[in-house]
Amino acid sequence: MMEISLSNLDSKIKHLHLANSVICFLMMIVAVLMMSDNCYCAAGGGDDSVETIGTFTRAVALAGEPDGNIYVVDAGEHSVIKISPDGKILGSVGGYGWTSTTFDQPHDITVVNGLDVYIADYGNHRIQRFDHNLNYVSSFNGKSDVPGTVTFGYPKSVAVSRSGILFIVDGENNRIVSINPLQQNTVSEFGGNDIQASKLAEPSRIRIASNDHLFVRDRESLNIYNLYGNYISTVSDSALQNASAFAVEDSVLYVVDGCTVTMLDIKSHLRNEIGLEKFFRSDGDCRIVDVEIRSKEILLLSPQTIYRIPKNIFNH
Repeated sequence: MMEISLSNLDSKIKHLHLANSVICFLMMIVAVLMMSDNCYCAAGGGDDSVETIGTFTRAVALAGEPDGNIYVVDAGEHSVIKISPDGKILGSVGGYGWTSTTFDQPHDITVVNGLDVYIADYGNHRIQRFDHNLNYVSSFNGKSDVPGTVTFGYPKSVAVSRSGILFIVDGENNRIVSINPLQQNTVSEFGGNDIQASKLAEPSRIRIASNDHLFVRDRESLNIYNLYGNYISTVSDSALQNASAFAVEDSVLYVVDGCTVTMLDIKSHLRNEIGLEKFFRSDGDCRIVDVEIRSKEILLLSPQTIYRIPKNIFNH
């Protein structure tokens, strides 16, 4: 029969208590870090967590359909490409020019209910409307000589509300122009000659949240308006100073700056940063120009390809 001295047993118990104390202390540290509002997360995934879709010359914007298809504006080719979720090219339109199916430096794109595709044709001072198969439908010409029609120049961005109102970033006049096709193309504008708080200095991109609030990127901040152009507030954060892209999901802003995605919750004021370096393949250079948030994934567009990242990577 093995004999155990009381002194040895006491020593083992002390070591066991010490080990348990260390484990508990480490668990407390992890819990505090996970609860931090300014937590930096880079957990989960690896190269095999990221898929790349498509090859482009100089992509500048993307938009998706509910069924998963993706539209990409390739400014390097003055074209728009429709791509399936598995990367197959389903159609394209464009080339340099000024006809109904060509572009001059297209800047942005939005897809409405998987039916209509609107493209900001910067150099041609117009918004082009196509169906979901990229067949031409109509144009909104910003330089039309017809009395009563909308006037704008060098459209930088475009968005459409759920009710069908078209919003255009007027690069020539640093304002937002809205067009309501349901009311005989009624035109209004805001942000150009407004009071100081709501006045836009150099708007570059517009996106619409699920609550129909308009988010307009203006230099180093975001201005928020309602559908009638009434100013609500301004979002200022260090992540916006050099941001290359942003997207809105409910009350959360996703702001991309280099290899970092910052998530800002407007309601709760929580802030979280995600490092992207370890999720990109070796050819990824973190030059992200647009981002789209989906239910299970996040699409990051670089000038050359799309990175598709599982959304759970971005969760605590």
